[in-house]
Amino acid sequence: MDFWSRLLAHTPLNSEANRKDAAKDPVRRLRRFEKEYSQLLQTWRNASSLAPDSEDAEIIEVRLQELTNILSDESRRPLPHPCIAFSATKQLYIPVAKIATSSYNEWIIREGVLFFATLIESEEEAFVESDAFASSLTNLLVRITGANSIRLGADTEARVVELAFNITTKIRLEPEILPAWFKSQRNQPQEERNLDKHGQFEGRTQKQDFPLFYLLMDYIHHEGKVGDFARTGLLYIIEAASNSVNLEQWIVESDLSTLMATGLGALYSQLSRKLVIDHPPQDLPPILAFSDYQHPVSTYEIVSSCSPDFQAHLETFLSHLLFWQDVLNHCRSVDVKSTLLEHFQVIFLQQLLYATQPAEVSMRI
Repeated sequence: MDFWSRLLAHTPLNSEANRKDAAKDPVRRLRRFEKEYSQLLQTWRNASSLAPDSEDAEIIEVRLQELTNILSDESRRPLPHPCIAFSATKQLYIPVAKIATSSYNEWIIREGVLFFATLIESEEEAFVESDAFASSLTNLLVRITGANSIRLGADTEARVVELAFNITTKIRLEPEILPAWFKSQRNQPQEERNLDKHGQFEGRTQKQDFPLFYLLMDYIHHEGKVGDFARTGLLYIIEAASNSVNLEQWIVESDLSTLMATGLGALYSQLSRKLVIDHPPQDLPPILAFSDYQHPVSTYEIVSSCSPDFQAHLETFLSHLLFWQDVLNHCRSVDVKSTLLEHFQVIFLQQLLYATQPAEVSMRI
């Protein structure tokens, strides 16, 4: 019955085979890509709601996913790559970013992020060098991670930070693309700078200069791969300062050192001040194992050194201390190093670490 219904409807008997054949043909592939894009825009413009359970939201998610799949498949095929070229010439990333940021729908946001990631991974059409592409992607990342955005799931959040990390990797390998992502106020005419200062405070102006930098800063204290991506990406940006006088001066004048020092202090403050040294029962030193040693009793205030919570906090603190060391080792700018060390000494050592030590210990230090 299915055979006859397909025949009467003039539909192909093997649509999957036809789709594969179309993917091999650049002309047919582009035609399909343009059709998917047109349907995406039409659905978005006519959508009354993009709530997660709405039909329009599901259609937009599927259309975005299909566009990304076509681009990903094309990038692995021999040239020509008309869909990637079409995305560049028609600047498809601009409406895609608008759709994602205005949707407040995590699944649409996720597909939008994957769309941008696929364009970057294609390494064609100089996307990362384009001011328009950088502006669209930066706006997308800032909007979906800002204070007024929806709460993203762990997997989507990881993809967002990974995308930001991939950009810093490109900047590290190709320093000439930095101006597309870093817009120093120093490069603007004096009249524009005077206008920008009206009604703004310095921190906001700094973020507008290099939003990607501050996005990574927001995640450096996270655990897992999100924190790893953020810390490594920030490290790459600091390394890039050796190739840009403007970026070097901007980092020195930014609140990077303050945020890093206070962040380290916050992690240190999570460690218990009333700690008793203990050993796991299976790893007792022989001298204790053959004695009448009794494990100390932990309370709400007194924490055992074997406590999983304490070990987790300690590991996080030490990993960020190691991050400080990595930054100082890889940074070739004397000014940036001096600024970091000065803030480390004043904010972390003097104001926090010394203040939490007993008086006699502080005097020795």
